[in-house]
Amino acid sequence: EVKQQLDRIKKETDLEIAKKTAMEELKNYQKDYFYDEANQPKKDQIVEEGMTNISQADSLEKVKEALETAKKQIDDLIKEALEQFKKKAIEEIQNYEKDTLYSDENKQKVDEIKKESIDKVQNSASKEEINHLVKEAKEKIEAILKLKDTVYEVSFLDFYGNIITNKDGSAII
Repeated sequence: EVKQQLDRIKKETDLEIAKKTAMEELKNYQKDYFYDEANQPKKDQIVEEGMTNISQADSLEKVKEALETAKKQIDDLIKEALEQFKKKAIEEIQNYEKDTLYSDENKQKVDEIKKESIDKVQNSASKEEINHLVKEAKEKIEAILKLKDTVYEVSFLDFYGNIITNKDGSAII
């Protein structure tokens, strides 16, 4: 009978330690991830519900299950937020300078840049990486726009037959 009591006490102690450890793990899980205004309350609610489920668990298995469920919900929240961020980034790339008139050759270059950038965004794992890819795509498109400006500026002669110069004043012969 004493052995049974000791076993019961050990089980209860192990369960309390497991609960405390699981709660600490859940509290710190993905805490460095930047949650936007819409997702921070959702994450807080998941953690709160997870803490409640962990504290009410009556076995080590249920503690583990409650922790894993809450962690998966947080991962899903982050994944969903990243997918929404990707969607916005892709729209931003698609719409960037879309109404600009390009030569056929430059339009093809811009379309290739956009396609390549969108492919990279779809395979990105972080908001920082996505922001970098959007910025890079815009810079590449702007470089083509500058090229277009140069081509058109030097293709005209003035009334006296002089070559019209670039915006920076350099003459193109």
